[in-house]
Amino acid sequence: QRHDAFIALEASFVDLEAKYRTLAALQASFLEAERQYAGADASHRKLEGAFFREQAGILASLLQPGTACPVCGSTDHPMPALLSADAPSEAAVTAARDAADHARASRDSLANRCSAAKADAEAAEVHCTKDLALLLPGYSLTSGKEALPVLIAELEGNTLAIRQKIRATEAGEKRLQVSLKQAQGIERELAVLDERIESVSALAAARKAEASRWEGERNAM
Repeated sequence: QRHDAFIALEASFVDLEAKYRTLAALQASFLEAERQYAGADASHRKLEGAFFREQAGILASLLQPGTACPVCGSTDHPMPALLSADAPSEAAVTAARDAADHARASRDSLANRCSAAKADAEAAEVHCTKDLALLLPGYSLTSGKEALPVLIAELEGNTLAIRQKIRATEAGEKRLQVSLKQAQGIERELAVLDERIESVSALAAARKAEASRWEGERNAM
């Protein structure tokens, strides 16, 4: 049971490290997303500021001779404002705003994922800490992680030695059973041999008696 508990704790450490690696990757992605959002937001603000500053030129570019000015109402336009060559269009400002919004949404999504991953990793760390305190009191997460493979190897080595002893005992029992069977076979053979010896002895005694009888009869003649 202790071996199984150590194996489970080692698996928990592996899971904990994986969770912190996931968190680190998400945090790196968040920093990159935040950088991209900052750039996109700055580009949008720059274009939007330039667009507002160019409003006079933009309105002037739309004036037609004899058509009332939408600002002052005059139909005479003697000195219309000039539009800068690098003045952004409204479409460009809209595209920049959409890009900034998309970058912000990506950043916010990664922020939420980072929060969830952090909570998950911290919960796993608390779980590992409690299990470690029960199995290896006084060990820190770092020292416990380093000690576990050694302790598991020692337990597995002891288990292997015990299994080897069991196998040796079983092998000895099998050899003993074979020896007992051989001894039983020998006993049966000896019993058969004793019967044969008794039979031969009886036959020899009968023959000897018969020979003595014939010898006596011959002498009597």
